Amino acid sequence: RLRAALVQTWGRRVDLPQLPAKRLLRLSEREVEERRASLEEYVRGVVVVLNWSREESVKAFLEVPSWLRLKPR
Repeated sequence: RLRAALVQTWGRRVDLPQLPAKRLLRLSEREVEERRASLEEYVRGVVVVLNWSREESVKAFLEVPSWLRLKPR
């Protein structure tokens, strides 16, 4: 959804990084880690290309809702 929102907002005005390919088959632990690293690289690339402090879709993606935060025991 993040990429779709960015493309809708920015179109071809900015050179967005390529989103890593998605695999539908079961992934090994190594493949999961590679995917996580690729997605992290993608998000870092988006933050570099856009002024993320003004881009609502990026801010919404990076924000962790309060209900997801761990409660101390």
